[in-house]
Amino acid sequence: MRATLPSESRKGRGQCTAGRHWWRTAVVLMVLGVAAFSANTANAQRVQDWLRLAEDALEENDPYGALRYMEIVMETDSNRARHNYLYAEALRHNNRYAKSAYYYNKIYRRDQDRFFPEGGFWLATMHKQAGNYTESKKIWRRVRDANTHEPQGYKHRKAIQEMRSCDLAEVWSGGPDGFELEPVPRGTNTEASEFAGAVTPSGALVYSALRGETDDKGRVKNPKSYNVRLYISKSPKWDASEPFAPMPGTEGDANFAVSSDSTYTAFTAIEGGRPAIYLAGGSRGSGFLKVLPADVSDSAYYSHPAFGEVDGRAVLFFTSDREGGEGMLDIWYLDLETPGKPPVNPGPPLNTPGNEVTPFFRKDKAQLYFASDWHHGFGGYDIFNTERNGEKYAVPKNMKKPWNTMGNDLYYNFNRAAGAGTITSDRAGAVQRENEGCCNDLWRFEEADFEYEDTLYISSLEVLNDYLPVTLYFHNDEPDPRNRRDTTALTYFETYYDYLDLLPEYQSQYRAGLDPEAGVEAEEAMDMFFLEKVDKGVNDLSFFAPLLLKELEAGEEIQLTVRGFASPLAETDYNVKLTSRRIVSLENYLRNFEGGAFLPYMEGRAEGGGMLEIVRVPFGEYTAETLVSDNPNESDAVWSIGAALERKIEISSVQRAPADSTTAAVTFASEIADLGAVRAGTEVPFSFVFEVGAGADFTIDSIACDRDVIRLDDIEPVYAAGSPGVISGLWIGGDRGGKIRESIVLFGNTAGGERELNVVLEVK
Repeated sequence: MRATLPSESRKGRGQCTAGRHWWRTAVVLMVLGVAAFSANTANAQRVQDWLRLAEDALEENDPYGALRYMEIVMETDSNRARHNYLYAEALRHNNRYAKSAYYYNKIYRRDQDRFFPEGGFWLATMHKQAGNYTESKKIWRRVRDANTHEPQGYKHRKAIQEMRSCDLAEVWSGGPDGFELEPVPRGTNTEASEFAGAVTPSGALVYSALRGETDDKGRVKNPKSYNVRLYISKSPKWDASEPFAPMPGTEGDANFAVSSDSTYTAFTAIEGGRPAIYLAGGSRGSGFLKVLPADVSDSAYYSHPAFGEVDGRAVLFFTSDREGGEGMLDIWYLDLETPGKPPVNPGPPLNTPGNEVTPFFRKDKAQLYFASDWHHGFGGYDIFNTERNGEKYAVPKNMKKPWNTMGNDLYYNFNRAAGAGTITSDRAGAVQRENEGCCNDLWRFEEADFEYEDTLYISSLEVLNDYLPVTLYFHNDEPDPRNRRDTTALTYFETYYDYLDLLPEYQSQYRAGLDPEAGVEAEEAMDMFFLEKVDKGVNDLSFFAPLLLKELEAGEEIQLTVRGFASPLAETDYNVKLTSRRIVSLENYLRNFEGGAFLPYMEGRAEGGGMLEIVRVPFGEYTAETLVSDNPNESDAVWSIGAALERKIEISSVQRAPADSTTAAVTFASEIADLGAVRAGTEVPFSFVFEVGAGADFTIDSIACDRDVIRLDDIEPVYAAGSPGVISGLWIGGDRGGKIRESIVLFGNTAGGERELNVVLEVK
């Protein structure tokens, strides 16, 4: 299925106003004489003529013409269902989301997708793009339920995805913008469509525009002049432009790209109505050669070239619907260092059943930016970023406001040398003609605009400690189910997105056996758990990681304590190893953050002296609520909110080592003493072994614990620097039963002034 982009017509291919046949609409309207066809004089045959013209206009990518025709039809007869449906279609393709939703709703209330099977789908879509997220989710739920007979079908999967998107968009919409994107001045932005801006190292702007010679009423004078061309704005304010032709004589220049080191240049040209990508540089020399499609029999779509790196090799990213993809339009890449090697599709989670388009690679962040209409977003296309994680890309992250809106937001581009970038958007504030839908314009941002992200809520680690814990949740027995290893290769974000994929199953299981009204309430309760707990943890981590990195870059030595928890579904020993794997998934996330920015600090080789130590405290299920079922045959043991609340890890403290010489560096072999299964009435010994680093002696000022259940052996008040030590004692808890955790807190001259040790056991 060939997807449509809001950047390939004057207002968007198939979605926005005025495609390449717009000129014909003007001619037809003038020849037939619009004024003569009023509601009082038009007959049924004439109405059918206008309907046929509207359908042809939509088919031939002329949505503005379709809207003009359908307005005439509606003036004549606005009661027929088919007229209302086609009018809604024309409004949708012109980006008039709220009005389109009104007319889709008129049909959907009566029809319920019987004669117009796409009505509910587009009604939900238009509500979302109008910002009516609650109403949109309601309709998407109906679309989901109407397509349960095809659980792997596009509509069913899209409905589930969009229900989640509506929840997230509503939450994200309430957050601060941070900064505003500025529209590029008039002279570059016009009432036509401008898109695909590329900033050069000198600060010039190369962009694409679909323009033609028109009269004062917007009618095209010369249809042959109406096409996509490349333009360049060399002025610092980008307020004046001139035509730009990388290779003279090409028809319909569409997109332009230059590599960060200026080794390669690429652009897209329209050939026979379809785009082709030309490349110059490297072993190919300075002349442009067509690289995609590679042979004349290939009729696939190729566009949006962008240079980047994959596993240290120079590649050309591009968008295509060629065979072997994951959905409609996918992002692919071509190895530039191995001519003749076929393009590679990175697969999921980058590519989806929907459209992924307009790639751009930022070398300074080692991140790939792109737009998608499938990944969770505000509406239409949203801009996302991701980074390479081993042999594939990490799950993409929505860039949120101000980058994304209810409209279509695409073509992220940034040049570090110029300190400026652009996106393409049809958001409110774009240049548009009276009575027309939104157009695509270029919007500018500066490098300084990014600074707000790290300091939006938290200004220092001291403040962050008040903000803790950062709590991250997991699905049952994840990561790496059914094994007894205490480590994993997965990152937390990989487990998080796999967890989100299971949300429909959680809702289905949680509502099982309930009546319809209670079932909807159960679905909403589970949805709120994911929003208020699971997603909140991810958002907290997104704020936490950049701030932590800043502290390390400043040369700080930081100790991070992470506690792991599990529900009581498996054996105790198994759960301890499981919670250890969960903590390691967070460590892996940090190792992969921004191309390995934390690695020097985690490995103790940072030039500035910063160091990150992660203290693992894997409790297993020792702290789980006793009411949570441990029977694997009970659904609630896996799918209930109570069980889900127990499967988590917590960043519980962040301690900065003071720069003075009085602080002792103390490393415990483990901060948990697991005594295992114990008979009631038994006294059980425990011990905690540690090493005191070179520098200051370790001084213990006082100890806090429950003396009724913990008897400590004699403890030295001072342990010499460079020496080992041990804290030992007996658990004397008596006849108490069940799973027990006891804490021992040492107060002294360690970073933060205290260390917590834990004794865990199960009394039979």
